[in-house]
Amino acid sequence: MIFSVRYILFFFIIILLYSGTETEIYSSDYGIIYKNENGYTHILNPLFQKFDLQNEIRYPFFRKTECDSEKRIEVLYPFYYSINRPDCDERQLFGIFNFTNYKNHPDGRTDKDYSFVPLIFWGIDDREGTYFVFLPVYGNLYDKFGKDEISFFLFPLYMKTRYKDEVIHNYLFPLIASGGDSKSEILRIFPFYYRKKTEKLFEKSIMWPFFSRSEEIVSKDNRKTLRSLRIFPFYADEQRRDGDYRSYLYPLIKFKRGGLSEYFAILPFFERINFPEYKKFSALLLYNKIITPNYRQTFFLYPFIKEFSNKENTEKSFCFLPFYKYVKKKETVKWQLFPLIKYSGTGKGIEKKFELNVLALDLFLDETSIEKNYARFWRLMNYYKKNDGYKLELLFNLMGFEKKDNKFRITVFRR
Repeated sequence: MIFSVRYILFFFIIILLYSGTETEIYSSDYGIIYKNENGYTHILNPLFQKFDLQNEIRYPFFRKTECDSEKRIEVLYPFYYSINRPDCDERQLFGIFNFTNYKNHPDGRTDKDYSFVPLIFWGIDDREGTYFVFLPVYGNLYDKFGKDEISFFLFPLYMKTRYKDEVIHNYLFPLIASGGDSKSEILRIFPFYYRKKTEKLFEKSIMWPFFSRSEEIVSKDNRKTLRSLRIFPFYADEQRRDGDYRSYLYPLIKFKRGGLSEYFAILPFFERINFPEYKKFSALLLYNKIITPNYRQTFFLYPFIKEFSNKENTEKSFCFLPFYKYVKKKETVKWQLFPLIKYSGTGKGIEKKFELNVLALDLFLDETSIEKNYARFWRLMNYYKKNDGYKLELLFNLMGFEKKDNKFRITVFRR
């Protein structure tokens, strides 16, 4: 009885506080069993909920959104999802079946890709040709993995790759390879011998990685050649565009010849780089600092503590995992005190708004599909505020308060 009186007084005080507004109190006839109001429906809250606001329908295990740029459907995300965009359609089922259809090509051609991971891949492209892969028996691919064409038979027994005019034949991939074009030559018998020769580059290794050397022509008149020699694990002498480097106990101790203050490293314990456009100082995993003309980044006890800021200060971040995370991008500020609170605030003036969540068991500040679909099962409170009002949801939305357009609403679910 005492609890009931306090309950009534609590709501009476709230109504008095908003006596200057039009006040409405809603109490569902079926309590937590069922409610349907203003685009929101629940059955046995929070087991079944439906949001039909701003072109979005959301259930615990299903979500559908529609806008000008895309139409998305998710079922038990990430196990199944489909995305329809003006330029592309995508389907994914349990990570096993994938389908992609690229649309609206200027030349009107067809481009579709199918896959049953990890065995079968095929696609249709009017320009590149139809490809089919049945691992490891047979396959031919076009314009994949950085090659114009890849074909194989009983992989890794035999595979052929083509990039422009260069054709490479691989046997027992990646052990034996040979081929090239009119201007290049490649021969590899791994790990015993490797040689590559082009117009401007020569590379050779014997018993890789123990012995290797290279020569690269870098000037237009062919008068400057960069030469490097590596004898692992004892010694290395490397000529680069920014200077000559020498290593002992290669690659552990390394420095720039004639410029020790510009580069010196005893890996993995210490590294110092001091170039005009790039500066770095690191001491094992305890401390790491990088400075460039565009950004500044610092690590302590990597990866637990991290700080970042860009030149214009429009982007900043600070992370102390897993306890605290802060991100600022232009007009948006987000921070999270794991696992208790998450805050997001955006904009100024009429666009100003912020959101506060309690509990916040996810470590991802950016809104994700998993968060949208499942976060309400663990959050005790959600608070949304805009210039024209606010909305408060408590105890998995068992109780709600909303002020908008000079109206104050209270929603009570009877137990």
